[in-house]
Amino acid sequence: MTARVSPPSQPFPSEIQTFLDARMKGRPPLWLFTTLVHDPRLFARFFAGSLLDDGSNLSLRNREIVIDRITALSGSEYEWGVHVAIFGQDAGLTEAQIASIASGAASDPCWNAQESALIAACDQLHAACEIDDATWTGLKAHFSDEAIIELLMLAGRYRLVSYLTNALRMPLEPFAPRFPQGRPVGAAMLDGNWPRQDQAVARISPAVPPLAPSVQARLDQRMKGRPPLTLFMTLARDARLYERFFVSGMLDKGNLTLRNREIIIDRITALSNSEYEWGVHVTFFGEKAELTEAQIVSTARGSATDACWNAQERALISACEQLHATCDLDDQTWDELKAHFTDNAIIEILMVAGSYRTVSYLTNAIRMPLEGFARRFPDC
Repeated sequence: MTARVSPPSQPFPSEIQTFLDARMKGRPPLWLFTTLVHDPRLFARFFAGSLLDDGSNLSLRNREIVIDRITALSGSEYEWGVHVAIFGQDAGLTEAQIASIASGAASDPCWNAQESALIAACDQLHAACEIDDATWTGLKAHFSDEAIIELLMLAGRYRLVSYLTNALRMPLEPFAPRFPQGRPVGAAMLDGNWPRQDQAVARISPAVPPLAPSVQARLDQRMKGRPPLTLFMTLARDARLYERFFVSGMLDKGNLTLRNREIIIDRITALSNSEYEWGVHVTFFGEKAELTEAQIVSTARGSATDACWNAQERALISACEQLHATCDLDDQTWDELKAHFTDNAIIEILMVAGSYRTVSYLTNAIRMPLEGFARRFPDC
C-alpha cells in the first residue's frame, strides 16, 4: 500500500520537533504525526483535542478498550496496532481480550459487565451514531455522566483518526501488531427506531451556572451575546472536556472555504442523524455559505448526484458519504478530491468530518433537545 500523502521532509519547525520529541519519549515519530506536520494549524488542533492525559474520567484500561474497539470497527489497522503496542500491556489487556476487541463481541466471556457495556456502546455508535436505552442503562451503572461524555468524545476522536489513517493510506508502523485473523463483527445496523429529537428527554442535564470563570469566558466569546447552546452547556459540566472540545475546533479560517466546510458539516451531521447539529449549522451558517434551499434539503435528504451541486461539491459530498459508510475513500473519490483540493485541504476535510461525527455522538446519545431557533430536518 502506497501512502497518498507522505510526511514533509525534515528538519521540521523547531517548535514542532520539540513537541514530537516530548511526545514520543525517544521513539521515532509516528507516520500519522509527521504527516500532520504539513499544516502546523492542523497539527496543533489535532493534539489540542487529545484525551490521553492523566486527568481522564476513564481509567487507562477503559480508555484503551474504547480506542481499540473503535479503530478495529473502523478498519484502522494502523491505529489499532499502535495503541495495542504502546498501551496494551499497561492497560492489562490479555491476548484473548486483544483478539476479542478486533474480531469478537461485547458478550465474549473475557469481559466483565463494565467492559461489555463499553464495547456495546462502541458497537452502537459505529453502527448508528446512537446508544439505545439498554446500553445507556448499562453505562450508567458503571460510569458518571462526565465519564460517558468523555467516552463519546473519545469514540468520535478515534473515528476521526481512522479517517486519516485509512483515507491517507498510512503504512503500518513496523513495531505495531497486525489485526488477528478475522475482522470485527461490529454491531448489526440498529432498527433506527429512536425517539424523535424534538421529543427526546435529555439523558444528561447541562451545567448549572455559575460556571468556572475560564469556561464562562470562552462561552461568552463564542456566543457573542446569544444564549448558550445546550451542547456547550452540557460539555461545561467538565472543564477539561469543554476546553479540549473548543481548542480542537475547526471553524476558523483554514484550507477550506466557509461554504465547503459547511457542506461537509451539514452532510456528515445529516448522515449521522444529528438533527440538533445540522439545524444549528444550517441556521447559523447556511446564508453565509450561500446554500440555496435546494442545497440545504439535499444535504439532509439527497446525495452527491443531485443537480444542485457542482463537480467540486459533489466530490465533497461523495467523500462524506464514503467516510460515513466505510471510514475510507476509494480511489475514484480520492482522485476527484485531488482534482479540486490540496493535500492539506483533504486532511482538513477528514478532520472536519471526524469532528462532526463526534458532535453527532454527543447530541444523539445524550438526546439533546433541539434548539428553539434551529431548523428541523426537511420531510422525506
